[in-house]
Amino acid sequence: DDLGIGFEIETGVDCSAAGLVKTLEVIKPDGTAVSWSATLKTGDNSVLEYTSQSGDLNQSGEYKLQAKIASGQVGMSGYSGYSGYSGTPEILAGDTAYFRVRELGD
Repeated sequence: DDLGIGFEIETGVDCSAAGLVKTLEVIKPDGTAVSWSATLKTGDNSVLEYTSQSGDLNQSGEYKLQAKIASGQVGMSGYSGYSGYSGTPEILAGDTAYFRVRELGD
């Protein structure tokens, strides 16, 4: 279980608006879905950061990670260049990332 591993995800959108909830949506190797609370990278409003905590990387195998930006408002029409977007007040941003955690000695 690795602690302190840093992740930076380029979302391609401005995530600095007040009230936005920024998370990294993760699917662990066994298929378990979890959310990690992310923060904005200082000086870059389109990059989300996260540092791993106990239990985050507790399985060996491939992880899938996607940034999610959510608002408490219904509809985000025109938000950050997503013209015509309305309905669910959240978007998945940036590319899906994959990474592998190996057992010690693998």
